[in-house]
Amino acid sequence: MFDKLYDKVGIDKVYHFTISGFITALLYIAIQDVIIASGIALLVGASKELYYDWYLGKGNHEWMDMAANAIGVASTSLFIVIVEYFRV
Repeated sequence: MFDKLYDKVGIDKVYHFTISGFITALLYIAIQDVIIASGIALLVGASKELYYDWYLGKGNHEWMDMAANAIGVASTSLFIVIVEYFRV
């Protein structure tokens, strides 16, 4: 099942999605504000793409990596908002 996903979008995009979501969740646990956690997670992803990949030339900078970061942050943020809304 996951092999088809990896073949279609690339393992790198799956990593970006997963790690961005994980960073968002950790930041939310630490600061209890989903908007700030999401913003910081997006900044971390953008910083990695711009500084490490583009400026230092140590990676392959791609806009689709940032799209995967944004989707990971958005889906995790949505999950957090839904869980908090229905929390008893």
